[in-house]
Amino acid sequence: MPVALSIPGSGGSVPVITIIDVAQDLQVTIDATNFPSGQSLSVRMGSYGTDANSGTVVGSGNSGTSGCFSATYPIPSSLVGSAKIAIRVETTSGYYYGYNWFYNTNTR
Repeated sequence: MPVALSIPGSGGSVPVITIIDVAQDLQVTIDATNFPSGQSLSVRMGSYGTDANSGTVVGSGNSGTSGCFSATYPIPSSLVGSAKIAIRVETTSGYYYGYNWFYNTNTR
C-alpha cells in the first residue's frame, strides 16, 4: 500500500509511510522511514484518492538523524466520518514526500 517518490542518488530508497494504529475519527499513528536526515517535515491529511496533496496540515516535525520517526496525528474535523483518509509526509520544500491511506476505523 505505501507509495512514494524516489530519492535521486539514494540507491532507490523511497520515503515510506506505514499506518500503525487508527482511533476512528480521532487520530492515526504512523511510522515514516527513508526520509533524508535533518529535514523539516509537514504532515497532511486529505480525501482518499488525493494522496493528501494540498490536504489539511495536521502536524510538523523533523526527520532526525536517521530519517525515520513514529508519531500520532489528529484526524481533522473536515475528515471525521470519512471511510478512508489519505496521509502525506513531505519536506517543507515539498521535494521529498511519502503518502499512504488508511481506513478510518479502530484498529486496536
